[in-house]
Amino acid sequence: MTEKLNFPEVEALSAQLEAMTRGIRESMKGVIKALEPHIPAIMRALQDYKVGEELKAAGWLPHDVIPIELVRDLKGPEEVNRVLENYFTENWSTVEPQLRRRYENVGLDNEALATMDEALRAHGDRLYRCVCRTVFPEIDRMARLRYYGPKGAKGGASLDELRNQLGEMLSWSDFGTHGFWFLHLFEAMMDTCYAHITTDMNPLENPTRHPNRHAIAHGFVSFSTAKDSMNTLFIADFMFHGINALSEAIKAT
Repeated sequence: MTEKLNFPEVEALSAQLEAMTRGIRESMKGVIKALEPHIPAIMRALQDYKVGEELKAAGWLPHDVIPIELVRDLKGPEEVNRVLENYFTENWSTVEPQLRRRYENVGLDNEALATMDEALRAHGDRLYRCVCRTVFPEIDRMARLRYYGPKGAKGGASLDELRNQLGEMLSWSDFGTHGFWFLHLFEAMMDTCYAHITTDMNPLENPTRHPNRHAIAHGFVSFSTAKDSMNTLFIADFMFHGINALSEAIKAT
């Protein structure tokens, strides 16, 4: 008769693992049950993120004035560009008031509001270079007025400290943008629109490039298309929302 081997330590450990995994299984069931009503919304958000990827691949910054139903099923940069360029040309009388309302609700002073009014009218008149060259300095001015000035700091042209603080202190809802599209806009703010450009670099070689503050200020690149102009208006809206929310958050601390 074979004697049964007895390892009490192993048996005790096995019992503990069984109890732990049983608890984990029950916890996971609870998590799944709690998430179940939200799964459709989560799936839609993930789909919207992928749409944002398609827009960025075509060189567009995802923004709330872009009807997601219009671009949800588009494939490839050529189709995205064709549809969006036609949309903004044909529907500017509807899009312009949407952008104007957004600028009016982010703590801009009269000078900034007048500047953005001129930028919107310039876009409507197809003066796209004017938009790009006008808007970025106004973002700088509002950053000095509402963030760097109260701190007694000058701030740099690339707004490095401000942009880092936007990421550390705020959440996506502070930027007034559509769900996961915030991630695309934030990435553009950090990596594209304020990247340092030198004379041996050409942003035009990058098919996903966006208007760049440094390249515009020093005349390295001419951002002269309707898409350039719209992207500039979009990143301005994103930055103005962030500056306003950050300024208010600092006041509250």
